[in-house]
Parts: sequence; structure tokens; C-alpha cells
Amino acid sequence: MDRSNPRTPRPHKDSGKPIPVAGASEHALIARGAGKWGDSAFPKDGWDFVREQDRGEPDFVCQMCEYKVIRNVQHLRHPSGLHLAAGCVCAGHLTGDLETAKARDRAMKNAAARLAARRDAHDRDWDTLHAISTTGPSALKALEAMKARAVQLARKASADSDIGLDHFELEVDAHCLAHAADKSITAIRERSPAHWLQRALADPDWWETPKGWRFEPSHGDVVQVYQRCDGWRYGYQIRREEMHWSRTAYASPRAAKAAGIAALKRALREAGRLPRSSR
Repeated sequence: MDRSNPRTPRPHKDSGKPIPVAGASEHALIARGAGKWGDSAFPKDGWDFVREQDRGEPDFVCQMCEYKVIRNVQHLRHPSGLHLAAGCVCAGHLTGDLETAKARDRAMKNAAARLAARRDAHDRDWDTLHAISTTGPSALKALEAMKARAVQLARKASADSDIGLDHFELEVDAHCLAHAADKSITAIRERSPAHWLQRALADPDWWETPKGWRFEPSHGDVVQVYQRCDGWRYGYQIRREEMHWSRTAYASPRAAKAAGIAALKRALREAGRLPRSSR
């Protein structure tokens, strides 16, 4: 093989796969007429960008210069029906917009850096999930934070998933982590002792819903506050029982929340899940 010929890709000794070419500038290859740049019959302009692809490692030979080994591939299409997968500079000259081609290449490199950082943090969360052995409030708090991070990670990875398969795989795995964390949260809440319930009821953590407010002191227990034409009402439910709705309307959501928590406490005491002496 003539290794001095810029039109010839350099393979690995064993695998036959191409290896990166040190110091081989795409501009120089174009000027020397490497690959299809030296083919007078091959179209050199009028190409349209189709999509970009991060292959994960430099293992692909640019189909235009036929020499530069690249990781980030830009797929192009010509009105004549030809398709081409090229590196950044070759793609820029073929489309007539070198700066945009470079910007796409930078975006892929930045996405790869984000992927590496996200994957490291994600792997640490999986390790933490497997290491959690307690069922106390601290474990519950850690799991809830982990679930929130996984949901956010899935959303961010989804935004990059069109660049490469690795981002999509991370998105799927993040959803799996969120589901696993949620199952652990449910298991802990189902085993939560009475003093956890008392603590949650003493300092309720409400969140807003489209129709009002909702509070869940433990898995399966809920107070829902909602607005009607005559004022604010509440509904409450304890684990594995039906929802009970208030007949009284209250002037403010604060009053309805207080009444709903009081009703839930009474139901929990009657079910034996709170001591009779608790307030």
C-alpha cells in the first residue's frame, strides 16, 4: 500500500479498520485533490445537509477526501441523487457554508462532552441506589432527589438524541433509574411508621395541581384541595380505601387544607395507623 498517497486510508495492522491521520489537514487534502476532489466528474457544489452523526470514536473515512478518519460525520445529499458522508471541512465546501459545517461539528463535540459528564453522574446514582440499605427519612430524601435528577437527565439526553445513539441509550437508562428509584420510594413509604406520618402531617408539603393543591404524607394517603363555584373543598383518602369528599365549602384554600388534614388524621387514627393521642 502506498502510504504517501493522500487518497488511500490507513488501516490498522490487525483489524483493517482506519486509524486517525496525525496532522492531515482537510484543507490540504482538498488542495491536493485527494479522493473525489480530484475527480472532475464528481459534483463539488450544490450539496444539501441532511443530518449529523457522532459515531462515538474516529472510525470512519470521509467519503469525499477518502483519507481523513473522522468521528463526527455530516451526511449530505445532491440534487442528482448522490449521497455522501463527509467530515466537517469537506462538508462545508460541498454545501458552500464552511462556518455552519464547523458549528455543527462543534455542537457534536460539545454534546459528546455533555454525554460523558452526564453518564458519569448517572452511573454514580445507580451505584448509590444499589448501596442504599436503610429505610429512614434520609434514604427517602436521597431517593427522591435521585429520581428528580434521572427525570431531568432523560429530558436533557432526549434533546441530544438525534445526534447519536448513545444519547438515546442514556435517555432510556435514565428513565429506568427514575422507575427504580420510584419503586424504592414506594416500598419505603409503605413501610413508614407512625412517627413518619406524624412528622409529615405536622409540616405538610403541598404541591399545586391544575385544579388546586395536593398533599401525600405517605404512599396511598392523600389530601386534595380544589375550588368550586361556592368556595374551596377537600377530598381525602387513606391507603386502599375510597376517596371522601367534603360537603362543606371553605372561604380559602388554607382553611380547606387544614380541614382536609384534620379529616385525614381522624381516618388514620381509626385505621390504627396513628396513635389515638396524636393531634
